[in-house]
Amino acid sequence: MEKGIYSDGRLFVISRKILAGVLGFAAFVSLVIFLNYIIPAMQELTVHDGNRIINSDEIKESADYNKQISQLKRDIQYLSSRYNGLATSQSYLSLIHI
Repeated sequence: MEKGIYSDGRLFVISRKILAGVLGFAAFVSLVIFLNYIIPAMQELTVHDGNRIINSDEIKESADYNKQISQLKRDIQYLSSRYNGLATSQSYLSLIHI
């Protein structure tokens, strides 16, 4: 009687389970890579006509536009001061004395 690598039933079951686990893990990693990298890259390839820059004097002289710009400037100044208050002034590496 010929003895093959799969003549023992337990070895066949174990190798099949290992193969299924490896293939399942590879499928999971492929899905994560697809969702995290491929889909955003495909979205960046599409052309957006609605995002073109408009440089119009009429818009710049509008009162609503000037209000929005001044509000954005105030928000940026406020958030910058908040960030500077939260950021440490010294790096952690400079505190370590070797």
